[in-house]
Amino acid sequence: MMQWLQAGGISVASDNIRQPDEDNPRGYFELESVKRLRTAPTSFDVEVLRGRAVKLVYRLLYCLPPGYPYRVIVMRRNLEEVIASQRIMLKRHGIPIQASDERLVSIYERELEYLRDWLSNNIHIACLWVDYNKLIFDPRSVAGTVNGFLGDRLDVARMLQVNDATLYRCRS
Repeated sequence: MMQWLQAGGISVASDNIRQPDEDNPRGYFELESVKRLRTAPTSFDVEVLRGRAVKLVYRLLYCLPPGYPYRVIVMRRNLEEVIASQRIMLKRHGIPIQASDERLVSIYERELEYLRDWLSNNIHIACLWVDYNKLIFDPRSVAGTVNGFLGDRLDVARMLQVNDATLYRCRS
């Protein structure tokens, strides 16, 4: 999604500290200060980042400074695939996951349901849920939806050029 937004013409906030690697060959599009939202909320300067795309894990949405309008795109992917991908990545780094896949799916499903409720009750956040598999297999439709959500200002043709189904490696 971050590649799409950048190709579509939105400035992406990234410090490039986490470099592309075998797990994510096109890069991570992360901003280190976002990772400190929970412990140092003032490190996230909304005014400086206004109008830019910022990637963050869903748990940090709860830490966004209140009172600002946000547009959030939540990428929803098959949880078995997410867990398989995480297991491969963590194994490569020598970090084991102790919980079973079933347990992790149950936890994530509960957390995503809580997130959905929280987002729907937050008047400052407009939210679009995007199915990852649909993005891969029906990119034109998803790109149109994303473009509409962001005010019809994206270059959809350029977005579609960066779509790469070969990066979809953990399939259930």
